[in-house]
Amino acid sequence: MPLDDGWIHATYARNLALHGQLCLNPGEPSTGTTSFLWTGLLAAAYLAFHAPVLAAILIGIGLQAGLVVCVFQLVRDARQPDGVALAAAASCALLGPLVWLSLSGMENTLFLALGLTAVLCRGRGRLLTAGILAGLLVLTRPEGLALAAVLAAFEVPRLARERGRAFALGTPNSAIRAWLRLFLPVAACAALYFAINLAITGHLLTSTYSGRRWLYQQPAKLDLGLLAIGSRLAELAGSWAEYLYRWVFGTLLLDWLGAPRGEAAGAAIAVLMTLVAVLGLAVLWRRPRPSETPGCGCPPPFRLLLAWAIAHNLAYGVLLHRHGHAGRYQAVNYVLLALLVTLGAVRMARARGGLRAIGLGALALWLALCVGSAALWRQIYCDCVAHIDAVHVACGRWIAANLPPDAVVATFDLGAISYFSERRVVDMGGLVDPEMARHLFAGDIVPYLRRQKATHLALPLHYREDTELATPDDTELATRLGLLPWRPGDRPRLVLCAPLWSVPLARHRLHHLATSNAMPIMALYRLEWPRR
Repeated sequence: MPLDDGWIHATYARNLALHGQLCLNPGEPSTGTTSFLWTGLLAAAYLAFHAPVLAAILIGIGLQAGLVVCVFQLVRDARQPDGVALAAAASCALLGPLVWLSLSGMENTLFLALGLTAVLCRGRGRLLTAGILAGLLVLTRPEGLALAAVLAAFEVPRLARERGRAFALGTPNSAIRAWLRLFLPVAACAALYFAINLAITGHLLTSTYSGRRWLYQQPAKLDLGLLAIGSRLAELAGSWAEYLYRWVFGTLLLDWLGAPRGEAAGAAIAVLMTLVAVLGLAVLWRRPRPSETPGCGCPPPFRLLLAWAIAHNLAYGVLLHRHGHAGRYQAVNYVLLALLVTLGAVRMARARGGLRAIGLGALALWLALCVGSAALWRQIYCDCVAHIDAVHVACGRWIAANLPPDAVVATFDLGAISYFSERRVVDMGGLVDPEMARHLFAGDIVPYLRRQKATHLALPLHYREDTELATPDDTELATRLGLLPWRPGDRPRLVLCAPLWSVPLARHRLHHLATSNAMPIMALYRLEWPRR
């Protein structure tokens, strides 16, 4: 798998299948997996086939196919021609980051497929089905509540129109019954999700949220002032603009293909695609004629999708303004982008004169970019998998072969190391135990490691930036964790006890720029604790 996070899901799934517990270490329940539904699916696959990793990839491929079908049906339900629906679906099928995410072993494609199917069902008037899917979306990731909020907002006008009639008749009217069919499943799934967290950690959310805030160097206390929220939203929007410019609109794709003046050509392409997407936004939000709506009184599916994407991005802008590995936290943006560019180009192609030629050219260019993106991201995926296998998986296997069964390994990247070492693992990223998150923000994890009786430390390292030589930087993360500077009688000595596992710096650059999947080096230390 291209991400260590996928191995975290695999570890939790194996322990759930074998021990009946949601845990990283058997006998220690924890919520280091954000997606309970995805972990449950992988656990079922483990019981059936004893191959959670293969199952995760095969399920991801199937979900990606379902996502493409949903996009096709969504465009058709908006009364667009089949050719337009096919172009939009093809761009989603080929867009490199979406394909990468579907093969990552993560829950993101499940999240997208459930959300789009819920939007499709609500647009067709299948309220109960839409409610069940929206509830499963919350069990997949808690930000699925953003879609539930959007569905609720679209029901408010109907409730307002019929509220008087319900009280006059003394019986629930159709609007209230529709509201119940939509939101009782969501409420039940949300209650289950929060109850599991409360029972295990004493908090409503999984432990991963605090750990990610520390990783992205955000303060422990969330600032909800308007200026702070506005700044975070602007930063998130800017990071997405830069990411799409480099990895979707072709700047780095053209460089990878060896095209001359790739930066200038990529900028021109980005400007053209942005203008086409803006035109597509007008098409997406326009008020449909009565004959164009798939069901009486149903909201247009395009509007539901657009509102969901906006609400989802707003939630992240407020709570965690990062797009994550390959944009996985807001992957719905890729689907929206594919629809906007396709619809905008088709709208131009339906005009007369020069605009028709520009529209056809923009559509052909967009599909060509998607094909090139698939080729580029295929290499990125292969490099990511080779990286994780050569560093994290190899470290886990070395630990299994060389350390005693009672060794306790503290590690920042805990997925593959936990899965393959089968040793007790202490998470240093704040994903498993809320107490570790408090130590991370305090800048000193040493007391926590001592209480957990850690005997070894697996520490990811970068290459030094101040030298052309591929020299490991063994101070940056260790200092931030409070392991350095070493002080006698206070900090454990870090004694290197195994060879370094690494990927070459030249091979690491491309896929790390695209996905930030992991640091290129792993060092394993023996912790020599001072005697008290």
